[in-house]
Amino acid sequence: MIELKAPEPTVKRIFFTDKQREFLAAAEPRVAWVGSRGSGKTRTTGFKLLRIIGGSTADGIAPMPRSKGMLVGKSYAQLETKELPEMKNALAAVGYQEYRRGTVPQSPYLFVYGHKPPSFFGKPLVPPEDYNRVLSFMDGCCLELITLNAKDGARGGSYDYAIVTEAAFLNGTRYNTEVKPMLRGVAGKYSSPYYLSETMTTSMPWTSRGQWVFDTEALAHEEPAKYRFIQSNVYDSLSVYGFEQIEQWRREVCAKNPLIWEVEYMNKRLVRPSNAYYPRLDADIHAYGVLSDGTDAYYQAAEPLLLSFDFNSELFTVTVHQFDGYIISTQSEFFDEKSLESLCRQFVETYAQHLQKVVHLYGDINGYYMRVNNLNDVSAYNEITTYLQRQGWAVLDKINYQPNPEHYRRYQAINTTLVESAGISQVIIRINEKRCAFTLRSLLATPINPDFTKDKSSEKDKLLNPREATHASDTCDYVWFRLIEQNARHKGTPYMPGL
Repeated sequence: MIELKAPEPTVKRIFFTDKQREFLAAAEPRVAWVGSRGSGKTRTTGFKLLRIIGGSTADGIAPMPRSKGMLVGKSYAQLETKELPEMKNALAAVGYQEYRRGTVPQSPYLFVYGHKPPSFFGKPLVPPEDYNRVLSFMDGCCLELITLNAKDGARGGSYDYAIVTEAAFLNGTRYNTEVKPMLRGVAGKYSSPYYLSETMTTSMPWTSRGQWVFDTEALAHEEPAKYRFIQSNVYDSLSVYGFEQIEQWRREVCAKNPLIWEVEYMNKRLVRPSNAYYPRLDADIHAYGVLSDGTDAYYQAAEPLLLSFDFNSELFTVTVHQFDGYIISTQSEFFDEKSLESLCRQFVETYAQHLQKVVHLYGDINGYYMRVNNLNDVSAYNEITTYLQRQGWAVLDKINYQPNPEHYRRYQAINTTLVESAGISQVIIRINEKRCAFTLRSLLATPINPDFTKDKSSEKDKLLNPREATHASDTCDYVWFRLIEQNARHKGTPYMPGL
């Protein structure tokens, strides 16, 4: 038997921001915190765990000894490398120690992870079958890691509470059908308000897949005694980082991608209009991320790149695509407020290692008539072609110089393709959500007019970042529609049977 000697009592002060205190004190059955980067969500969740299982004498919250909870995330890699280390740091901050076999504990407050706890630990009322991914405490409480990265991967089991991390990256339907039903208990088992509770944290969702986290906000308005919704941006942590540090982040992030600052740091909510021009666009289906090594899964270094341009007095835009005969992949985006040469330079530098230096040119027909330099009579496309050729790229003109297609025809062709129904189209569309963040936002936020034209009021909105306006979505139309039509003619397949 191991004899534990309690350390001398000490007083340790831990600072919490107002939002962190609100999250810690919240005792509603469901609490959701949508917080920016730097909000301290993960670390604070570690302290929240102790409050859930240990209760609070000061607040009259009873403990839940020998309880079993679940820590839910997108993948085990996320949980074990991002969430768990910060939670362990929180436990260590209040005197907890991770017990390792063969060592003499220096604290009476122990936990173990990843293996069956020693015999002097208490046992949960309903022990897990496998302790491989379980955090265990001396009083018999345990927290099991649960992931939704496999079909039916979270089904089965019975748990007393749930802690859900980065909820916006989870499939809301799967959470409600697979995870929530596992919160099932017995009347009178615990008197704690945290019994069968859901504690959620997440950053602001970028796409429609994460919008389910805002269900808690709506429910909190209807039943405030049962639901709590908390939001925070980086300035809610001003007392932690200081104004100068936050300003430095703002300058550095905005220099590369202002939208990241607005969403990730300022917690700006991206709202999709009800009258969307692309109603069939679904981020769960059409958006994809980069691979673990940072590369694009659809990128082919030995195949041509498809460049599609849009021109505006305040912003030049180009998106980069590839087409393998089946998948149109929208892989990257570039913007410049000053010159086409600067815009093209960004592309050339980014794709310097591309093996087959061939581009297919798509875009707005107006670029053929537009003169970007009053000192010469060179069109926008001539300037683009000349610059790329000087940099060693072969340029094939794929621009449609015919009048723009009938609006309904283009609207229907693109949205029918997005449906991906068998027999309708032989083409599918995929968009890199990391490297085309503004483009995806533009596509999701573009409204439609009654005559099936785009509502382009965003291009005149002085308060809106122009990269979020409809320009980027237009570049996609130019290349998507041409490829959809060409593919349909070549294979003799319908692409406009009706929506």
